[in-house]
Amino acid sequence: MRRKAVVFMLLAAVMALTACGKDPVDIQKEYVSLMETPVSEQQIEKVETYLEENLSDMKEEAADEMLIEYEAYIYPYYNGNVDYDRIRTLYGKYASSHYEDLCGMKEKEQQNPATKAGKLAISRAELCARANELEILIGKDPEKKAIRQDADALYKNYVKLLLAGAADSPNFDLKTGAFLKEAETAYRTFLKENPDTVLAGILGEYLDYVQQMGGKLDLSDAEAGKEYYNTCTYLEAEAGKRVME
Repeated sequence: MRRKAVVFMLLAAVMALTACGKDPVDIQKEYVSLMETPVSEQQIEKVETYLEENLSDMKEEAADEMLIEYEAYIYPYYNGNVDYDRIRTLYGKYASSHYEDLCGMKEKEQQNPATKAGKLAISRAELCARANELEILIGKDPEKKAIRQDADALYKNYVKLLLAGAADSPNFDLKTGAFLKEAETAYRTFLKENPDTVLAGILGEYLDYVQQMGGKLDLSDAEAGKEYYNTCTYLEAEAGKRVME
């Protein structure tokens, strides 16, 4: 679904482009056609050759979008191990600084994932920091729709982990049901240091909700758990919406 959305934006964006050399609209039509062919080593080579030959005729925004689509295309073939260093080396000169920043953030997640085997693998403070980096990037340029959309997907994933935790790393003690001190400290510290961010607003609403719950959640109570996770889902959606405004 995300690939189709990016392809649509690519086609819409290049209609307004004027560039020397080959017509950007023709370049994009051919590129979309390449993306419709099932991924394989040979097809990846064709796509990369096409990018090398044509990205110089595209403006930055269109180049960013083409490279995001390229990532999505090769992602399943390489089991999620995208070589962002190689992408920046080969195509970075055609892309915007925003794209390079986003590559760095996705590379960080790939090399040091937030979760492993259903558990949080980084601290909640680090989760806050990563989400904030993405929020700053999303807010830099409203016109860079593909960058914002791609960053928003990772942003919402981090927000979800901050609110609901991971499957085996909830925000509440598994034995006592008490709200974890690490979570409260990390979230209140972030609120104090970054009061004007969307994330701070969402975490503030979350902490108010936890306080209304008495700071506890009986994880064995199905009804209480359902209400809690529904609230987390709502706040996650709100974060994704507000950060794109």
